[in-house]
Amino acid sequence: ATVGSFMGINIHKHMPVLALAVSLLLCPAVLAQNTQTKVAETEAPNHFSQPQFEILMDEGRTLLENNLFTEAEKVFAEAVQNIKINYGLDSPFQLPAVNLLGKALIAQGSWAALDRQLAYFEWINDSNYNKDIEVYLRWTEVLSRLYLAAAADINNSANAHYLVTAKNLNWRAVSAIESTFGEQSLRLAPWLYNIVLIHYYQS
Repeated sequence: ATVGSFMGINIHKHMPVLALAVSLLLCPAVLAQNTQTKVAETEAPNHFSQPQFEILMDEGRTLLENNLFTEAEKVFAEAVQNIKINYGLDSPFQLPAVNLLGKALIAQGSWAALDRQLAYFEWINDSNYNKDIEVYLRWTEVLSRLYLAAAADINNSANAHYLVTAKNLNWRAVSAIESTFGEQSLRLAPWLYNIVLIHYYQS
């Protein structure tokens, strides 16, 4: 496969969109907006109004920040179970917990357990594709980053597999955007950029 043609898709037709995306990604206004979003995400929550799974998530994040990965894994797994019980087996509410559970597993090099969680993550996300394309795309990006994080571990003998899977996820997002918003949608740009970047990592 080449950068110009991958999985039967001609990336050259998307180059104008891709070029515009790179300029937008470097735009000060966009960077400022991203910074404001990150600041908002770090605001302290009100624990008195939180359901049980959010309390578990906060506990797990603290453990993760303190490099207590085994303990964090257990807490995030408990949060996932709590969400399943309260919101259903395919609820997208699970995805933040599964994402952080995946990070705890990557930190431990628990590849078999990670593969199970990644497959579960993908199953939940795919089940929401026809319900809400925005949810699907947002969590496809998160899942792709998990695969890239796993691929970046030098002790992971399957890192090529994780790279290919991350790239394929981006191509699936491209197909979803094209079918929903059209082949010239500016929303394609960051996904195409990621594909080229992952292709470079593979090379």
